[in-house]
Amino acid sequence: MRSFFCGVILGFCFLAQGAMEPYTERGVIDFDQFLEILAPYGEWEKVETIGWIYFPKSNQEESWVPYQQGQWVYTDWGWLWRGREPFADICYEYGGWRRIGERWGWIPDGNWDPARVEWRATEQFCGWNQQVEATGKDWFFISKTKLIQSLKKEDFLGCEELEKILPKAQPSQHILKIANYRDFVRAGLAPKEMVALTGQNIVRHTIMNLPEWNAPRPERYEERYLFIYRPKIAQDKDGIQRRIESWLTTGASKKKRDLDVISSTIIEESIQQTVEEVKKKRR
Repeated sequence: MRSFFCGVILGFCFLAQGAMEPYTERGVIDFDQFLEILAPYGEWEKVETIGWIYFPKSNQEESWVPYQQGQWVYTDWGWLWRGREPFADICYEYGGWRRIGERWGWIPDGNWDPARVEWRATEQFCGWNQQVEATGKDWFFISKTKLIQSLKKEDFLGCEELEKILPKAQPSQHILKIANYRDFVRAGLAPKEMVALTGQNIVRHTIMNLPEWNAPRPERYEERYLFIYRPKIAQDKDGIQRRIESWLTTGASKKKRDLDVISSTIIEESIQQTVEEVKKKRR
């Protein structure tokens, strides 16, 4: 009897473990899946000395700018940007943004990392950037009181204000304490500072893994769990560049083949129509 109960308990443990696997383990994919997801929302261009860069499309007259449509949330990894763009989970957590001329482009890599920005702050404002050797226009500064709000373009300081603030801004970081574990240095404002400024509670989210892109969030978990699709990429940075090259070439070839088929069909239909007309005249 005792062995029976042990077996039942073990069975429940295995079932529980199996149920958790889709949300605790990260699968491995080829970068091609990301290429398919990103395809409708932007275009790839090859830039000398850098390689292939992804440029999101803009529905407005001015160029698209990152980090202006979304919200910062706090996690076990520190601050994490949750963008509202359809490509946000990929482009803000793998690779990084760079200003190329007057446009912002995304340079991919295969490492997932939510803390890819440098933070600075003054007494009233805080800001971040991903640009190497960033100039004033590469920084995104807002009032500290707005940090945990859903942000839009109007919330950010303009160029003239940035020129005044940047010389005074200092690197910003804090200590993240995890019970029964070591302390971590994280970039950005400390949550307790935000609580003091806004009077709002800051939830520290635990990141969990979605098994597939755009899979629904499971209902049985508490709100503090943040579900993200963040698979491991099978290719390294050079391998990703080769995948992009191959994917674009194959895509172009496929489009050409499809157009050839359409053209051939039109020609055949025209010939058949001409033949039928000739037959009618002969009658």
